[in-house]
Amino acid sequence: ATIRKFGKLYTIDFKVLNVDKNEYLFTSKEQGEGQESIPAMIDNLSENIRIGLKENVSEIKTSTTNVAEITSPNLEAYQHYFKGEELIDKLDFKQAQVEFKMAIELDSTFGLAYYRLAYAVDWEMNPQHSAQYILKAISLINRIPEKERYLTRALAINLQEGRSAAIKSLIEMEKTYPNDKEMLYNIGDWSYHVGDLHKAKQYLEKVLSMDPIFVRALQHLTWTYRDLGLYEKMYQVAKQYNSISDSKESFELITDAYIELGNFKEGLQFIKRTRELHPERDYLARLVANFYVFQERYVEAEKELKSLIGEDKPQSSRKIGYLNLANFYCYLGKYRESVKAFDYVIDYYWQQKDTSLAAYMQIGKGIIIYTGWDDIKAAEIEIRKTFPYKESIDYIYYWTGLTVFYIYNGKFDSAINLAKSTSMKWWESAVLSLIHIQKKECTESEVLMDSVLQSCPGFLKIELLYNLAKCQFEQKEYSKSAQLLIQMQFINDTGLGLRAMFYPKSIYLLAKVYEQMGERSLALKNYTKFLKMWKNADEDLPDLIDAKKRLANLKKGS
Repeated sequence: ATIRKFGKLYTIDFKVLNVDKNEYLFTSKEQGEGQESIPAMIDNLSENIRIGLKENVSEIKTSTTNVAEITSPNLEAYQHYFKGEELIDKLDFKQAQVEFKMAIELDSTFGLAYYRLAYAVDWEMNPQHSAQYILKAISLINRIPEKERYLTRALAINLQEGRSAAIKSLIEMEKTYPNDKEMLYNIGDWSYHVGDLHKAKQYLEKVLSMDPIFVRALQHLTWTYRDLGLYEKMYQVAKQYNSISDSKESFELITDAYIELGNFKEGLQFIKRTRELHPERDYLARLVANFYVFQERYVEAEKELKSLIGEDKPQSSRKIGYLNLANFYCYLGKYRESVKAFDYVIDYYWQQKDTSLAAYMQIGKGIIIYTGWDDIKAAEIEIRKTFPYKESIDYIYYWTGLTVFYIYNGKFDSAINLAKSTSMKWWESAVLSLIHIQKKECTESEVLMDSVLQSCPGFLKIELLYNLAKCQFEQKEYSKSAQLLIQMQFINDTGLGLRAMFYPKSIYLLAKVYEQMGERSLALKNYTKFLKMWKNADEDLPDLIDAKKRLANLKKGS
């Protein structure tokens, strides 16, 4: 269709073209005065086209609903709605929310705008705010097109009963609309987040066969291939995602893929070439640093990250630098430096009035203190600082972090209750597995572990495997412990994150395992590797002190 404006007169020309034969099947034209006439013009065009394409006239008369009745009679409101949809397709959910809110301000009965506003808010893991908008959309369900009513109800079920129940409702929708792209995508999206990676793979692949440039599907399929360990496929989809979106996350996922494939040299060259083309993209320094870390080029990695925290850098870049230095210093056993970096990031989020992320970083700081010095009381002092703000925190990773802290602190009932408040069954199983580990019930944890590892993200696998291996070591199941530690060391968390906490410790623990197994040369090798990595670590770390003693004793024994 083409729309032309002549003063107050609007004209719409519509042509239906058979592209194979390059001939018109139908043409129609409507005109009206003023913007308010456009919805009626579209209704007339719709009816004329259906008649022109030989649909049954009596069915058309009984089935047709006016566009304005199921969208909005306010053209300006509809334009804001359409802009919001475009922004969702670009993963810009914050700005999409602005557009949908503007649409609602212009037309308070615009049900579709309320539904998509709820969707955009929910994407940012803000269920409380999302709920108010979806309830409004449900109250206006008769002003929403029939197909989108299914999607609206599914989102309401997702918020009220969880993703698994919402997926079931969409499977019902699939019987009526088997090729609806948004529905198929939502099944894939929500299946990924409940840990059903194979179903996610099936639906997301189908979506991309229909629309190869659907950014949300490219993003989620990249995650799915990563978590399934299909790294070559992950790399191919990440490349496609990057070529279309050119976003920060797309570069991060390509970096992940290169690292998972062990292609450090090629990946480093790719990111450096990108930085030459886009020197203004400060975040690329973090990705360069990641490759240096995996190549054990720690001095160069630190230099890259410190380049982000100069006084001449904007606060947002300094935040990225300090956050990644927090993980990097932890990796090298420099826990005091890590804590200082966390303090900067926490202060940054308070300045931004972002309570949820400030509290989440405070949790991270507490867990770092516990991990480094095995001091649960000092960790609890830090984490309790977030409690006055708990009611206003709607960031799911804060609650998962708090759950893990409760487990380490022996507050198992609190951990279970928090885990049940999420819609992620695999997370509940992971929490139960960690609780069994904390109770020294290794066998019970093992029973759950296989299914959990098939569905949880890679960074969590690192924590689970390390803790189970530690439990097995303490139960003198040395062979099992060694196998898990080696498995864990091959899982890459490219944001460092949990790898920063557990990878160095896994080398130290593996050395102890080999020592107990009588594998003296392997024990020496791993103690030496650990102490080399932690050569500048804080001197009072219990693991460092113990490793030095054990290595000295082993050398004496020679």
